[in-house]
Amino acid sequence: MNGPPEKPVLFFDGECGLCNGVTRWLLEQDREKRLLFAPLQGLTAKALLPEALRDPQSVVLLYGDVIHTRSEAVLRTVSMLGKGWRILLVFRVVPQSLRDGLYRLVARHRAKLTSRGGNCRLPGEDLGARLLP
Repeated sequence: MNGPPEKPVLFFDGECGLCNGVTRWLLEQDREKRLLFAPLQGLTAKALLPEALRDPQSVVLLYGDVIHTRSEAVLRTVSMLGKGWRILLVFRVVPQSLRDGLYRLVARHRAKLTSRGGNCRLPGEDLGARLLP
């Protein structure tokens, strides 16, 4: 990949059930197809992100040449889904240290928040084209 992609890329833990579920939901909600998605363990992450940012305990949004992590990545990603979702940006008034603390708490316990087992639904061809390796 030469330089940053044209669309924002959300990097997620490809081995996490919660992360995969949220990614599937985001793919379906992003009706304007503004976002691309890639696992932190994948080739796209290795090509575009420094190793220190490929931590599976985080989510990373690469938007042009700007990188956002944790709660800021989540808020910016959800705000790209459309007008109704932009209201969640009100949470930016909460100090980032508090938002990131909550993010880390969820990340630490995410395995308990999802069911175990092979219940992974593959995206359809239209959605799969937005999943980078």
